[in-house]
Amino acid sequence: MKNIALILSILFLALPQIGAAKNVKKEWRKYKKRGVHMLKTNYPKNKVLAAAKGFDYIKGYEILDNYEIDGIHKFEKNEVRIFNPLEHEVDYNIYKYRIKRMKKDGTPQDIKFYYYRSNIPYQGKTAAGKRPLLIISPTIKGILGGTFANVEPTWANYFAARGINVIILKLGEKLYTPGQKTLELNKWIQDKVIAIRMMVDFANETLKDEIDTKRVALYGASLGGIRSVIAMSLEPKERIAAGVTVATGGNFADLWVTSNQKEVVAMREFMMEIEGINTNFMPARPFSKKKKKLYKKHYKGVKDKDKYDNAMHEVYKREKLYKIMQKINNVEPLQFIGLRKTLVEDLFMFISLKDSKVRSKNQLELWQAIGQPEFSSNGRLNHSPYILLVAKLKLDTAFAEIQERLDKVLD
Repeated sequence: MKNIALILSILFLALPQIGAAKNVKKEWRKYKKRGVHMLKTNYPKNKVLAAAKGFDYIKGYEILDNYEIDGIHKFEKNEVRIFNPLEHEVDYNIYKYRIKRMKKDGTPQDIKFYYYRSNIPYQGKTAAGKRPLLIISPTIKGILGGTFANVEPTWANYFAARGINVIILKLGEKLYTPGQKTLELNKWIQDKVIAIRMMVDFANETLKDEIDTKRVALYGASLGGIRSVIAMSLEPKERIAAGVTVATGGNFADLWVTSNQKEVVAMREFMMEIEGINTNFMPARPFSKKKKKLYKKHYKGVKDKDKYDNAMHEVYKREKLYKIMQKINNVEPLQFIGLRKTLVEDLFMFISLKDSKVRSKNQLELWQAIGQPEFSSNGRLNHSPYILLVAKLKLDTAFAEIQERLDKVLD
């Protein structure tokens, strides 16, 4: 009975929302009316091009490791079984790679990834004897990490079962290190996006005999989706033809100061300390109308005096951090989307309308700025459950959207 109830609840949550487009537009109007931390997207071209140079990299790489693995392998000191819901149908080989690239400052960087080579015929349009490629950019937890365990391998298994080869990047997420300045967050994002771009290089060079290099797609959820949007914006359609994101947002500065994801919360406190934002300072009451407005938006009215003061103090700290991050933020996804005019056609978005980690406001802000690309939405689930839901029950939609875009590519 418990299993039946669980299945029924999942199916209920997965049912398409009636009037999904109407709900998304209604939510967008609500956030736009509030106007808190809304970014304008008419960035000066010279500023965008200067910021894009941060994602430039030295071409070329050296393959350090390349060996085949089975479905069971060790990852981060844990014995993990790669989840395969289609095990009886799937015929593929998995290879573990490690390549080395040289950064512009002369230091080496190792990039690790898994490569799924499918042995199933691909039914879509493709160059003779070759297959499309899906590159997966992992979440903030990293491949097989925490709540998102098995999300990326589930995507890989599904696509490999339908004749598409897959690369899963193993990026080793670590948001902050002792002594790290807020400015270094830019470099951290840049290195991860460069890793995605190097996977396209890898497909065009090492895998060119088996991959249709005109039909490369990207998938990313959460932070992985943010990196994917930046990578797609920087690359031409000839190198990355299509993309799918799940619970992905823009307006980085706002995202970092409002998210309640525990990794981001810990990083936020750390950055406040590093930037010298006095966590013991308590502004005098009463607060200005502007601060009270922000308080109401963030905390929705706490009547208790101590709770009120603590809440307003938190608003004060976050506002200080927001202003700092606005000044130094060189990796804002919203500023790069204009570099690729076809992004609105090439991207499909899964949007969560009840998200407190990558807030729904940030997701809708990105969706609106891109030009309202095609989407699927859910107004019942928060961040992690929605990512898991898409991996369990919405992969047919993701596959169809990617295949549709890949089929439109001219040979």
